[in-house]
Amino acid sequence: MRLYENLGDEGDLRDPRAWLFRVAANLCHSRYRKAQRAERVQRKAQATMSVPPGPDEEFVRRERMEQVKTAMRNLNERDRLLVMLYQEHLSYAEIAGITGIKVTSVGKFLSRAIGRLAKMVCREELA
Repeated sequence: MRLYENLGDEGDLRDPRAWLFRVAANLCHSRYRKAQRAERVQRKAQATMSVPPGPDEEFVRRERMEQVKTAMRNLNERDRLLVMLYQEHLSYAEIAGITGIKVTSVGKFLSRAIGRLAKMVCREELA
């Protein structure tokens, strides 16, 4: 999609293959940085807790994280992208620009995606 968006009417990209590899590499780097940032935030949140969690609480927390990860993998690509962008605190306008959804419809699509995610997590708990 990014290739077609950047080609425009002129089609002036000299080496589309190289450009695609660069875009893919940049996306991988961005995803890695976001994951690292999320880990740092999680570690900081855990460090600020006054009482360290006991083994039972830690087990429950890890189980819940696995359930959420499994549910995220089972979402369709658009829903997964919406949830991840929302988790990164992007504005609706930014999410609309990335996904191609109208700004006025982002909330509706996001709400439905989060609802599907919640249902999947609940099913995992019951399984």
